[in-house]
Amino acid sequence: MDTVLAEASISKGGFFHHFATKEDLLMAIMQRLERALSAHVAALVAAEPDRRAAHARAQIDLSLGPARAGTKRVRALVGALIEAARTTPRIEGRARREARRSIEHSVAEGVPVGRALAIHFALDGVWLAESLGTLRRARGAASGAAVVVCR
Repeated sequence: MDTVLAEASISKGGFFHHFATKEDLLMAIMQRLERALSAHVAALVAAEPDRRAAHARAQIDLSLGPARAGTKRVRALVGALIEAARTTPRIEGRARREARRSIEHSVAEGVPVGRALAIHFALDGVWLAESLGTLRRARGAASGAAVVVCR
């Protein structure tokens, strides 16, 4: 909490004026992240000439493509959200709904359910490994599997 207050340069009173609890802050962060990621995926899908599996390809590009930055803030955010989902039923429920929605979207575009699950879990693994610092981007790598190097 102290880190959040220092980073935002606000007092505890200012924080609690906007968020009644830490859980409310995490929900707001999740909602903001979901909106940003959804908008990015939607833009990638709109640019796809082939609609079959466009959502899955967009998610892969988002997670592994050149625009994906493995910054300290992204790592910290992913770590915080994992911990929040693990300990807070409301956040866990939201994370489950988003995962289910993503998988259902891919299945609706013709991706077999087993492949949709494999893609989803593989990309979750990429985000987790980056947040743990066990993965990094290779210098000069442009896309695909060449982007990620185990530490």
